[in-house]
Amino acid sequence: MKREDLRAIEGLSEAQVDAVMTLAGRDSAAAHSREEALQQQLNAAQQGLEDKAEIDQAITDILTSTDETKRQELYTFVLTRLHEDAVYIPLTFETNKALYTSDLKGVHFGTDQYDVDFASMYFE
Repeated sequence: MKREDLRAIEGLSEAQVDAVMTLAGRDSAAAHSREEALQQQLNAAQQGLEDKAEIDQAITDILTSTDETKRQELYTFVLTRLHEDAVYIPLTFETNKALYTSDLKGVHFGTDQYDVDFASMYFE
């Protein structure tokens, strides 16, 4: 999706184009902001870990090692430590997007990306 393509759609204002680009993750400032938010969550989750440096090194070793036995030992170490310390580490980040005409009313999302209440939507 490109800005030029959106601008070609008759009736879209520049503000609407900006909103679509942001929702689609094509806005570099918005993407950078999301990355910073995830990094802050990860940093907060790791605060107080006495062996953070050791865990970080083990993760690096997992990513660089070709020895499957060593990698399994490292996975066991990392996952056990994180479990024992009850650390929450965000593994995914989800953003739902919805584009619809202003004539459509009753649009809202449920608890996950698949929970869309179509029955409450209507046109005016």
